[in-house]
Amino acid sequence: SYISNILYLLNWDTDQILYLFYPILSIFVGLALYITVKEYFDKNSAFFGFLIFSLSITQFLAYSAYFWKMMAATVLILTSFYLINKKSWLAVPIAGFIGPLHLPSFLPFGLSMAGKFLFDKSRVYTLITGLGVILIALSVSGPSVIGYSSYYTENLGLIGQDAESG
Repeated sequence: SYISNILYLLNWDTDQILYLFYPILSIFVGLALYITVKEYFDKNSAFFGFLIFSLSITQFLAYSAYFWKMMAATVLILTSFYLINKKSWLAVPIAGFIGPLHLPSFLPFGLSMAGKFLFDKSRVYTLITGLGVILIALSVSGPSVIGYSSYYTENLGLIGQDAESG
């Protein structure tokens, strides 16, 4: 990944940084969860959501290199949802880095944006935000997004299948 390559160039050990970075990232996920749930619901729901998250067994057991990317993407997703609800344009660059950071987390975010576009009254804002997010995601890591998408479509049998093999 881009981040591990940068750390390697700086001669930093990624494992040691991850052990320090993971608890800090977990705190940011908890705070983003609390703020976002409070925005959509109320303080009690936010408190209990934060409590369930902080007591989750995942918080004590998962600290692998792949998991930290998902946790960082979760911070970006929750922050983006909060900013989108506030109709802030700051959501565009923040959400634009979800895909390059952790592509599997980008799909639920994209589906949520599509649902918001279909059912929300602020369609112009949602459309411009969505296009901006896609533009940033593709400009940051377009080749890898295209590579992942072609890999998934070929393995799901959506393309590249002829009559004899299918």
